[in-house]
Amino acid sequence: MLDTGIGPTILTETLARDVGSTANGETLTGKRMSGQEVGVPLAEAPPIALGLYVREGHAVGLLDTSGFPDALAGIDGFLSLAFFEETAFTVDYGRSVVVVETPEALAGRAAAGVAVPVGWSVSTPPSSPSCPWPCPGSGRSRSRSTWAATR
Repeated sequence: MLDTGIGPTILTETLARDVGSTANGETLTGKRMSGQEVGVPLAEAPPIALGLYVREGHAVGLLDTSGFPDALAGIDGFLSLAFFEETAFTVDYGRSVVVVETPEALAGRAAAGVAVPVGWSVSTPPSSPSCPWPCPGSGRSRSRSTWAATR
């Protein structure tokens, strides 16, 4: 599952155990939008692939899903924006796909559309994207970040 609002990529404890990924003794503590603190143990994942894009040495959080409803039993983890910090990608909602872009395809999309600059700040993990939000009629913009966390 792709989750653009979560900080780190998350693996369920079950999947992590199945692929040999174990907690490294560190914990990431973040805050939900409600202000509630949430902590997850961290681990290094084995290579994770989405199509032909492979990410190695990716830091992940491990999540105990034993209390989750049965309807979520088929979800083994959540890919975060941090997974894509080394490549461009497009979420194509119309086709319900995530496209990992080649430089050529990205240039074509940029030429055919409207470019929106996105900044990226990294705080080991998570990574935090931000982009300018225009203030109508003022000619100014503000930068908005989607995640804040402390370690």
